[in-house]
Amino acid sequence: MEEWRDILCCEEWKGVYVVSSSGVVKRIGDESGRLVRKIIGPDGEIPERDNGNGYKMVQLRLNGKMKNMYIHRLVAMAFIPNPENKPCVGHKDHNKANNTVENLYWCTHAENTQHGVRDGKINAKKRGTTKKLSFQEVCQAAILANKGEGIAAIAQILGFPRTAISSLFNGRSNAELFQFALQELK
Repeated sequence: MEEWRDILCCEEWKGVYVVSSSGVVKRIGDESGRLVRKIIGPDGEIPERDNGNGYKMVQLRLNGKMKNMYIHRLVAMAFIPNPENKPCVGHKDHNKANNTVENLYWCTHAENTQHGVRDGKINAKKRGTTKKLSFQEVCQAAILANKGEGIAAIAQILGFPRTAISSLFNGRSNAELFQFALQELK
């Protein structure tokens, strides 16, 4: 049986917006509490949209300003107690569009990630170690830079990611050695 409750994130929205246990949001009145005659959808339903990552959102109006809200958070705030004040709302089935109260739970960021790893939705493989530039490779990069080669060309010649060579030029790695080599070449 579908149950409806006031949206709890703003006191001003009490009597204006409601959310159902199945994840439907409706506007039932205006900020003064009067019934809205001009409805947005059938029975005042607010159209939901995707945020681009699969999460469903609605756009709610408060004092003339629009506010985007995630439906799963609205459902959790209205229906699921959060005595430990956990910051995240997770989806038990990992379906971001399934915003029924039975599918949601309060969690920490770490618990949400652990749940995804446990269920195979997040890749938990360790990443390989990044290949570090040796003394000779830093000097070779300086020689190529002195000859007018760009970062992308140097990366290709030395067989490193462009970001590794960019870090040399920007002083994020091997800064002293790279600058010393460039000075010696002048």
